[in-house]
Amino acid sequence: MQDEFLISKEELSKLIPEYTNPDSKVMQEIYEMCLQDKVKAHSHEEIAFLLFLVLKFKWEQIFKRSANLELCLKDFKEKQEVYDLYRLFRRTKFEIGLTIIFENDPIPEEGKVDFLVLYSTFLILFFRHIKCIDLCNEGLARDKKNSTFNFYKASLLDLCYIVKHTFDYRNSIEIYRQDLLKCVSLDNICFDKTVSEIILNGFNVHAEIDHIQKQLFGLHNVNDSFLDTDLGKKYWSKEKDYYLKKVLFLNPLNNFGMFIQASLEELNPLDIGEKNQSMFDSIIEDYKFCRRKTYEYSVLQNTSIREMCSVYSFAYSIYDKIAYLFRAVYDIDVPEDKVDFTEKNLFSRPYKNSNQKFYEIKNPAIIPLYLESQEVRAKNKPKGIGIGTAELNEFRNFIEHKSTLLIDADKLKSKSEQLIRNIRDLIIESYLLLQGSKKNMTGNLTVCVGTSFAKGLQIHNQLNKKS
Repeated sequence: MQDEFLISKEELSKLIPEYTNPDSKVMQEIYEMCLQDKVKAHSHEEIAFLLFLVLKFKWEQIFKRSANLELCLKDFKEKQEVYDLYRLFRRTKFEIGLTIIFENDPIPEEGKVDFLVLYSTFLILFFRHIKCIDLCNEGLARDKKNSTFNFYKASLLDLCYIVKHTFDYRNSIEIYRQDLLKCVSLDNICFDKTVSEIILNGFNVHAEIDHIQKQLFGLHNVNDSFLDTDLGKKYWSKEKDYYLKKVLFLNPLNNFGMFIQASLEELNPLDIGEKNQSMFDSIIEDYKFCRRKTYEYSVLQNTSIREMCSVYSFAYSIYDKIAYLFRAVYDIDVPEDKVDFTEKNLFSRPYKNSNQKFYEIKNPAIIPLYLESQEVRAKNKPKGIGIGTAELNEFRNFIEHKSTLLIDADKLKSKSEQLIRNIRDLIIESYLLLQGSKKNMTGNLTVCVGTSFAKGLQIHNQLNKKS
């Protein structure tokens, strides 16, 4: 093995035919050098592109193109090589990959052909959908005309329809989608025409807006000039401003930008039965209570440390409340007094009187929840998987067992804000999973989050298998 590998455009061009071959000795050697941090480059873009090649290579090698959900989750649990792959993904800072802009020193043109699928498989299967939007924003801030980011972000706008929408809200999002897609070139997208049309036109049926005055339905940016308008004075507040900037509204649109419409957070009803729907609604109200108390402690400073400590523990209990809801919806075989949001007492249990474990349901939306279960209530931070919940649980243990005199006010503020954001993401991810619960329970087909992007990826994989 070489002592180090210096990346260049020429080297990357040579690797493009290699990365899809799971038996490539060259890619295996480079992968091992990446694990040992022996790779150097002239730019972040070059090393990020190499990382994508390496990740795609290992995907082909480990999963042999199957993308089988059950095998995927079992590998996460049992195989050290998958832990190594995940740590490499984190250590090399995934944000770098999503801020590739191809400005002055572009990656070889051949590399663009499979660029979207290269990272989309990992995004859809392993990472939070809404977290991906945040990372996309960083790239778009540098170049709004980057077609790959615009394409991906526009497709994820479908997530915003989990909110009960008005005609204005729906058309405002559709106009935003069209603006993002103006610079998209299908020549740079590896899907065929059929799949591309699904994504570009939207998986959801959108209202026609060609003959509507678009200025009436644009997304309203919350900025200083907006706050001085009659609409801003009437509708906005410091509290809403705090939630918007901290990304705490239960609306995925909050991840896309500083839009006033992001404050709409009445979710569409789930098809999970009246009793379970009431339980989900109660969880939302618990979250909103904790969110307001966090605002009062962090901004208004009219909440005591003792009260905020109680709110912190109450907020953390939402994990177990969601576990209890999952138990009810999926009829998971675990005693009522034993269920909690952990692998042992939820995800590894069979559901619906079957031999299939909860984490094995055919729904990719379960994976971010399953990964988070590795850390919730964990005594030690699990090896290889690090979403951040373990540290929040350690702090929960600290405030529950130590005197409030020992609590650092600034640390309580930062941890509370981080926990509330995690809970907000958790609720949205749980909604996405529960949205497919009926299909999970009645059939053996893979349930896909209803975005254009995910649907396009699903069709793309089906077409590849047929060919």
